[in-house]
Amino acid sequence: MNRNVKRIGLLLLTATVGGAVAIGAYKILEPNSMSGMSLGERQKVYFANNPSEFTSSTGAVDFVQAAAIVSPGVVHVRTTYSRSMAQNGGNDDYRDMFEDFFGRRQRSAPNPNAPAPMGKGSGVIVTSDGYIMTNNHV
Repeated sequence: MNRNVKRIGLLLLTATVGGAVAIGAYKILEPNSMSGMSLGERQKVYFANNPSEFTSSTGAVDFVQAAAIVSPGVVHVRTTYSRSMAQNGGNDDYRDMFEDFFGRRQRSAPNPNAPAPMGKGSGVIVTSDGYIMTNNHV
């Protein structure tokens, strides 16, 4: 038993020293582009566009004007897909693994009166040829 305690102690000591060396090496070699900057410079806000387009006479951001400028690039997206795809579960890579372990589950008969599965969301037009970027769930 004394031999096992020594082995475990040596293993813990080795892991601790190895972890400390790895963390130290990371901190030494870590690229830090903000190290020479003051706190004020690191927290400064930079506008991507011309901020004067969005500010009112008081200097605050005018959200009505900002929305009017960017709204032509925002689109509403609605998707629908066939019932057969929804009933089959789509492309599920793990379905066979779970069916092997748990067995096939009972599937109910499709309801013809049920609405077609769909998703809704918004997107942004990002290129002049109409490429739209959306979230994954849309």
